[in-house]
Amino acid sequence: MTPFAIAGVQMHVSGLSENVTAMRHQIDVLMGIYPWVQMVLFSELAPYGPLPKNAQSLPNATEESFQESAARHGIWLIPGSMFEQVGEEIYNTASVINPAGEVVGRYRKMFPFYPYEHGISPGLEFMVFDVPEVGRFGLSICYDAWFPETTRTLTSMGVEVLLIPCSPAPSTATWSSPYPAPRPPCSSAISSTSTAWTPGVTAAPASSIPRGRCSTRPGRRPP
Repeated sequence: MTPFAIAGVQMHVSGLSENVTAMRHQIDVLMGIYPWVQMVLFSELAPYGPLPKNAQSLPNATEESFQESAARHGIWLIPGSMFEQVGEEIYNTASVINPAGEVVGRYRKMFPFYPYEHGISPGLEFMVFDVPEVGRFGLSICYDAWFPETTRTLTSMGVEVLLIPCSPAPSTATWSSPYPAPRPPCSSAISSTSTAWTPGVTAAPASSIPRGRCSTRPGRRPP
């Protein structure tokens, strides 16, 4: 693979109000400081939080605003996921936007995390996309990664990098409680069994300091 710069944005995510404005601001700040970044990944349900009542149909104005941000900075953008309303069904859906501001695909989470995603329907199709002159990417959402068949299927489809936006652990407190990112043993196991790079990001409270660590190649433990 060709070297490729991916930034994961770990930010405070409100469950009671929209986070789209803050997300777009974070993209502007990120690209101002690190202009070489080529892909930006946000956490699961980042735009509107974990409440199904905020479900919307796609495409919509929110997705279009992220398309504008991607085109303006010339980056690949996965703005987390949001609840998508399709008739009577609600899905946990992530959009993939290319540097031209085009939606190249949408992925619906296959394994909703019950009971916390009660009433959310599972998706039925895998999401794979190619970044020209770089490689093939796949997308899973949080709890999907606990099922090895998903990663094995994606790598059998040629995926070299598996992107995994996640949410904080469920809590009786607030959506932005200081829970850690996905545990390194889980991420290492995914990387080892699938032989794919596995960048992931979760939400964080405004006061937290990310403690994520990067591995040097698939299958190796974090240093």
